[in-house]
Amino acid sequence: LRTLHLDHTALTSIGNEFLLNSAIESITFPASLQRIGDRAFEKCLALTRLALGHTALTAIGDDFCKGSLGLVSVELPPSL
Repeated sequence: LRTLHLDHTALTSIGNEFLLNSAIESITFPASLQRIGDRAFEKCLALTRLALGHTALTAIGDDFCKGSLGLVSVELPPSL
């Protein structure tokens, strides 16, 4: 799995260790997203960007992108 399109879902929460050690390169998030769990994107080495600015995010878990060394951009919403 390289690309994950969640933008047309009603997803409100992403659980702990959701894509831990994944080879994911791209993820699109729904506006309804409110919470990201602990270590959800930890060690996703191919992931370069997390565009969350358009979401309803109010909580991000510990170490949610720890070790994702390819990340060059993380956009967060004003709600945080």
